[in-house]
Order: sequence, then structure tokens, then C-alpha cells
Amino acid sequence: MHHPVDPLHRSRWVLFTGIGWVLGVLLVVGLAVLLESFDLGWTGQLVVGLGMSLGVGVMPGRTLGHRVPKGTWVRAMVVGFGVPYVLADGLMYISALKPEQVLPIATVLGAVLAAALQARSVGVVAGARGHWVLRHVVAWLVAYGYTMGLLWASNAWKATLPYSITIIMAFGSLLTGGLLLGVLTRAPVERLLAPVHDQSRT
Repeated sequence: MHHPVDPLHRSRWVLFTGIGWVLGVLLVVGLAVLLESFDLGWTGQLVVGLGMSLGVGVMPGRTLGHRVPKGTWVRAMVVGFGVPYVLADGLMYISALKPEQVLPIATVLGAVLAAALQARSVGVVAGARGHWVLRHVVAWLVAYGYTMGLLWASNAWKATLPYSITIIMAFGSLLTGGLLLGVLTRAPVERLLAPVHDQSRT
């Protein structure tokens, strides 16, 4: 039995991705505080991957309706980003590498793996799958670079800019990075889901 599928609401996808990004940031902070309360002396970058993937998986996933089997979109995000961030933790543990050197690579690998798993859950052909993976990676790189770039700038320029400006830059990057991600993935996700939409009308 096929459920009726409405066209993806573009502004809702962008809005929910933005909300999911903010939720992810809050989850990262909450998980880090929780782990620190156990006095383990370690939080790990897995917290970042898990928190952000949950937020950006759950909220935009709510806009997909019956296009994707329930829960698979979120699981794809969590597994996709969880594995590379675990590897990043292991790499930093055995080497002198710092998070700023490892996390961009972990983000790219996470975006690739998550997008591949998402496309598999939708059941699209190879061409559409490759397009989604590529655009998903580019979107995450841009959103990551935008967020981390403004955070870095707000810290680097805090001695020369008014305090209020650096605070706006820091929190602005955290609050709006998801909106940028939503804008950049809106058209690709529509293309990814187009075959599902067409099949539902037959």
C-alpha cells in the first residue's frame, strides 16, 4: 500500500534543517556535560558527531513523510557520522593530531557515508545516488567551514572588535550554519526523492 506523497515543502526543509542544527549543538553540549559529570577525563569527538547527526537527522527527516522508511534517515545520519568520528578519536589518541586537523576529514567521510546510506534507504539508481552524495558533501563542507570560520574569526578578532560583535559572530555561526546546510541540500534532496514521488503516483 502506497501512502500519498506531497511535494517536499522547500522552506520547511530549510527551517527544520536549521532547527536540527541548533538542536545538534545543544545535544553536543549536553552530552559533553553528561560525560564530564562521570569524571572520565575524556569526552571525545564522537560526542560532536553523535549530537549533530541526531539533530540534523531527526528534524529534516520529519519533513520527508512516507518517502523514506521510518527511522532509516536518522540511522543513516548517526551511523554515517558516528563511524568517522570514532576513527577520528582513535587517530588523535595514537598521534599528535589536533581536532582542527582531523575533524574536517571526519566531516567529509561522515557526509559521504551518511548520504550513501540515505540514498540506499530510498532505493534510487546509481546516478541519483552519486549526485546526492556529492552535493551532500559539498553542503556539509560549506556549512562546517562557515561555522568554524566565524568561530575562529570571533576569537581571533576579539581584541580589536567590540565584544558584542564577536559574540554575535560566534553565536550567529552556531545558529545559522544549519540554515545554510538546508539551503544547499534542498534541491539535491528533492532530486533524490523524485523517483519515490513518481512511483507513489503510479
